Amino acid sequence: MYDGTPGSGGGNAHWPATGYYATTTRDCEDINLKVNATRSVRTCFKATGSCNAWSTARAKQWALAATDVSDGSDFYIQFSGTAKSTGYIAYREEDGMNHLATPDDCY
Repeated sequence: MYDGTPGSGGGNAHWPATGYYATTTRDCEDINLKVNATRSVRTCFKATGSCNAWSTARAKQWALAATDVSDGSDFYIQFSGTAKSTGYIAYREEDGMNHLATPDDCY
């Protein structure tokens, strides 16, 4: 489960906290989200300094935040608006397990 950082002023909410990045592993090709409230989201990558297009993540449904992400990619998720976001994120495998049938198998 993730607990996003609210935005301030004109800045958007995001996860993880300001100045931090999450890193993908070889076990998940995509970055998936399950948000508790419908939000516009996009994924921003450290290596390029750019973000993908905004897309709608619907409440309590898995949504793709990015596809075909390279192993070891540092990224953060941006949520349109300043409201804090909570939910689940699937981007890497936990504890060295080798099966990833659904986004629930990574975190």
